Amino acid sequence: MDNDFVYVADGDIGMWSKKVIAVLLVLLLSGCAKAETMEKQIRFALNQAKEDPYPAINQQKQYYGYYLPPDIGRRKSTLFSEVLVKDGYTIVMNFKSRAVIEAATSSSQREAQEVEQEVLKELLGHASYETIEGGYAFSGYYQMLDGFVYPFTCKVLENDADTVAIALETQYMDGFTIVDRSCADQYARVMLKMAGALKIEEERLLADFSLYDAYRNDEESDVQMRDTFDEEGYLIDFDHRETDTPD
Repeated sequence: MDNDFVYVADGDIGMWSKKVIAVLLVLLLSGCAKAETMEKQIRFALNQAKEDPYPAINQQKQYYGYYLPPDIGRRKSTLFSEVLVKDGYTIVMNFKSRAVIEAATSSSQREAQEVEQEVLKELLGHASYETIEGGYAFSGYYQMLDGFVYPFTCKVLENDADTVAIALETQYMDGFTIVDRSCADQYARVMLKMAGALKIEEERLLADFSLYDAYRNDEESDVQMRDTFDEEGYLIDFDHRETDTPD
């Protein structure tokens, strides 16, 4: 069988190489532009969540009440965890009972929080952003319904070519979701808004649970979060609480 050879002049090879490089550069710059746009949109969305007035509580549970936007449905609810659905995407919001009990039973921690409030209120408009392994981390301060100001961290991590994972950590509620990158800002905003629009039934919680119980409650909520997203094929560890079981 004869082999056909195609002769390509050196000049043509050079021209072809330049075209390939040009295409690759365009794709690279396009990807960078999209990442930068998403980062700016998320920063804007988080600022909006802090600045918008909080809506009235419309969901009352045994130990806390919260605001559920009308475009979000509830798939499953446990004592301290909510599995929600917005436009086909799953959101898990975990109430941190341990953090409430620790703050309420530690006089030094409560006093420190009260002293810090004047300083923290001055930082409400402050926000920071940094590139981390696999994505971005946004940090700032938000004000809850009780008027107290607390820090928050929102990590946005690459999942695949189309989706990102959003892990929100606040004082008394954590959230997690995996969504299309084009709407990541919407979900970051609504999760922070829900975490801020939170009314805690502290006396009832303290009467029914010890610190040890609360530790187990948080652990069970984390397990449910991981089980919920197991089908998504992507999990991250954003639980920064202590791992030692309290006595």
